[in-house]
Amino acid sequence: MSLEKKIENEAQTWLLRVMSDDMTNEEQQEFDIWFNQSQAHKKAYNKAQQVWSKLDILEDDFLSDFENNSNITQIEQNQSPSSIKNKPAIYQYQWFKQAAAILVCVTGIGLYYKDEVIINLTADMKTAQGEQTTKLLSDGTKLTLNTDSAIRLNYSKQFRRIRLLKGEIYLEAKTNPNRPLIIETNQGSAKAVGTAFAVQQTSSNMLVTVTEGTVAVKKAGNHSPKEDALLRLNQSISLGINGSSNQAYNVNASENLAWRVGKIIFKEKPISQALNELDRYFPGKIIKLTVFNQGAKINGVFQKDKIQDAIKAVANTQNKTVSFTPGNYLAIIK
Repeated sequence: MSLEKKIENEAQTWLLRVMSDDMTNEEQQEFDIWFNQSQAHKKAYNKAQQVWSKLDILEDDFLSDFENNSNITQIEQNQSPSSIKNKPAIYQYQWFKQAAAILVCVTGIGLYYKDEVIINLTADMKTAQGEQTTKLLSDGTKLTLNTDSAIRLNYSKQFRRIRLLKGEIYLEAKTNPNRPLIIETNQGSAKAVGTAFAVQQTSSNMLVTVTEGTVAVKKAGNHSPKEDALLRLNQSISLGINGSSNQAYNVNASENLAWRVGKIIFKEKPISQALNELDRYFPGKIIKLTVFNQGAKINGVFQKDKIQDAIKAVANTQNKTVSFTPGNYLAIIK
């Protein structure tokens, strides 16, 4: 690879990191050093910015066309962003152009926007809906990624950081006091103190659950050396979107994290919440064309690899019928 092409690739990657709005102070310093290294670096980065700004215009035009044309159902593409897994930090320029060109793609169930594309491009490890994967990291930490999840790794000689971009992660951490392992989300961070624990990132919350040892939790915006909470075995805590934290509370961690052994357990779970949870593991989308009894709850243990049976069982408790489209694209409850 030529030096010019290498700098172009680095510029694409740095642009995506800057646009993600979650750069650490260390990464910002690294970017400043890279950007000011030469005029070639500045030129490549400015060129990447120009390409992206033009794509914003394309996105607006496309959405306008889509809203005015109900016959548009799908855009064909050579490679879907959702198919990217375990990509390295630097991507080929051609793939960047292809991915950016489909910033907005229409499917039968909705739109994929720029945020999702950025996650797919910057993730070092990712799972599709209904999929799980386990990996042994270089430091000996065992990492399990739950359904529809993505992470970015940031390891150095001084620290180990994992950014949870979406979904849920479970770690059996190898401790090193001189090189702490920290999981970061929009709402805060969780630092391993000789432990095994799970972190889930939703649109509005960060949920931490401990199965072994101790985890130090700090909400976003807390710049003091003191953590907001220390969690121990069978404890959880939730950090809200505004950075506020609730008190730690007791849970049955084995039941709450039963997905690690292929099970989904509901205990007095409202029907609507149970279906939302099953929707995380269904490879398509659950469409509810009916109204459920708001007070109805369900108890049961379901197999994650028999998700269709689980959806039917939950619906049957309310005398509802379920039909599946070919390829499990939709589960329609009526």
